[in-house]
Amino acid sequence: MDGSQNVKHKTEFLIVGAGAAGCSLGYLLKKAGAEVLVLERQDEATRAKLCAGILEARAEQAFTSVFGMSVDEAGLAPMNLEYFNLRCGTHELPRATKERSASGRESVAESKPNGLGSSPDGYFKKSGKLLAKIILNQAVGYDLNKNGTFRTLPRKRLDDFIRDRYLSLGGKLLDCTVIRSVNEAAGVAQCIDLRTKDLFEVQFGNLIGADGACSAVRRLVSGIGPEASLALETAVPLAGQGMIMQLIPGALGYNWYIPRGNDATVGCYYMDLDYGPEAGAICRQRLAAFCDEIGIALPERVPGALIPRGDQVMLQPGKRTFLVGDAAGLIDMFTGGGIHYAMLSAQALAGSFTGGPFYAEAMKPHLAFINKNTENVKRYYNILHLVG
Repeated sequence: MDGSQNVKHKTEFLIVGAGAAGCSLGYLLKKAGAEVLVLERQDEATRAKLCAGILEARAEQAFTSVFGMSVDEAGLAPMNLEYFNLRCGTHELPRATKERSASGRESVAESKPNGLGSSPDGYFKKSGKLLAKIILNQAVGYDLNKNGTFRTLPRKRLDDFIRDRYLSLGGKLLDCTVIRSVNEAAGVAQCIDLRTKDLFEVQFGNLIGADGACSAVRRLVSGIGPEASLALETAVPLAGQGMIMQLIPGALGYNWYIPRGNDATVGCYYMDLDYGPEAGAICRQRLAAFCDEIGIALPERVPGALIPRGDQVMLQPGKRTFLVGDAAGLIDMFTGGGIHYAMLSAQALAGSFTGGPFYAEAMKPHLAFINKNTENVKRYYNILHLVG
């Protein structure tokens, strides 16, 4: 491939992946007047990403920073969780709540299981759990008072909004298209239309991988894929308005039940399981047991995806190639969340192309958080198991 034949498209920015990271970046670049083309492997009309649907406070803040409006103002209608249950095995961890005496003084008392409360903060206020909270607040840098409340929504609703904002500015999108090879020096990517099987080339000024933890862009340019673990997730009928998170003693990960309006998701993510058939079988077994415990029938087919582990972050694998979101390995190891990193990295990279700080410089504070988080998350889980 020499870039001289079969060039079908020429663009200043070629973005691979039409999710939150790719289309947020495309939107910001189009706002700045750039020429942008986004490629997407899936059919855009039915495209769906495995995602529990949690909107952390940081994700909402990042959304507002990128689009200049809140998720409510955008009409995305996230759902408020009524309560948060944290379990270790089948045992629900007691929650500490504040009680006010007749004299007006507050004291901490243990609440009964299944009590209301949208924040996990109360689980870390008594006895040995204080150490877990110290790790979160100091070592990891995760402030539960600011970041510990969640809202939820179907991920497709969020991704469709971001894609439509990009398209509304005249952005171009080719779906059912994959990138097969890259000649970075020539600035040419060879692609295939999955509908017609036609091969074609795209000439680009800059190439951006926003194509998830299995990023083809990252692999083609650097030869190195991120370390990743398997997650399983599926939609189920709504069985309650509260979120349930279950830790498995001795395992580095969790199962979840998360309502998101008209339905809910159940899933599991275990960072200590390498990807492969055995990991899939173990995950499904743990998820099936969890569903039995909460009275939900697990569907026969449960989709899976790889989630980065946060220990192989790569922002720029080539001279004119950059990575954002999951493709760069950006993730919050504590929550498994990546929506805020998708939009923050898109904003940082767009800024670097439009006169702002270099991408790596703008991402330094976020990388410091990820590094701390990755180093301490195992210790955090171990403490929870010990004090549960």
